[in-house]
Amino acid sequence: MVPAREGMARARDWLASVRVRCDICGRPLGSRSYYFEEEAEVPDPRQTWTICAACNDAVLRQIDRVAVQTPMRLRVAVGVVASERATPDSLNARLPDPARERLADRRMERLLIALFLFLFIIHALVFILIVAVISAH
Repeated sequence: MVPAREGMARARDWLASVRVRCDICGRPLGSRSYYFEEEAEVPDPRQTWTICAACNDAVLRQIDRVAVQTPMRLRVAVGVVASERATPDSLNARLPDPARERLADRRMERLLIALFLFLFIIHALVFILIVAVISAH
């Protein structure tokens, strides 16, 4: 049995991990978040960013500073702002976490096993019901 306080701490930790964070500075996004997507003319891979209001202001200022009007200027502006504002934690947050991926795989496996067992039990009950109805007549 998990004590109530420990269970609530786990719930808070889970909620904090689920919250969407700024792709530049890593802070949790508030009520105002901004989404940037590169234009179709940009070479692959096209990128997208969801950023906070402070980083949005910095990116827009950086875009206004650049005199060159190329499709790559958004990527360059985000890169410049990220080099100024990014923390080691926000940089590491973008890297895939093998432990989190294994946990997600285990959860999916458990879900599939539970679904298989549920469907097996339903089919078995329907079969038993049909046999009972046939033997009753």
